[in-house]
Amino acid sequence: TLEVQVMVPPKIAPFNFGEETLSEGQATSISCLVSMGDLPISFSWLLNGRRIEDASDILISQTGRRISQLSIDAVYHNHIGNYSCLASNNASTVSYTALLMVNG
Repeated sequence: TLEVQVMVPPKIAPFNFGEETLSEGQATSISCLVSMGDLPISFSWLLNGRRIEDASDILISQTGRRISQLSIDAVYHNHIGNYSCLASNNASTVSYTALLMVNG
């Protein structure tokens, strides 16, 4: 008998920082939810195409097996840009991007 395993790639639910442009010093967070896809799933975050490492001003935490959250305690001009969540499993790697704007 032939066994066929169908691998399901991750599917990221759309997210954004909200409709309003943030003011300097405001806190914000976004959650990257993988609504479909085979486990295990690994997450990483990019800012303008560069991987976000652990930083004192940006906290990345995984809550459960399908959600990664990015939090910024106080946004400033250096936080402006495109934030991308990358979700990977054995089938594929996918990403979703949201723009963060800050008023000074």
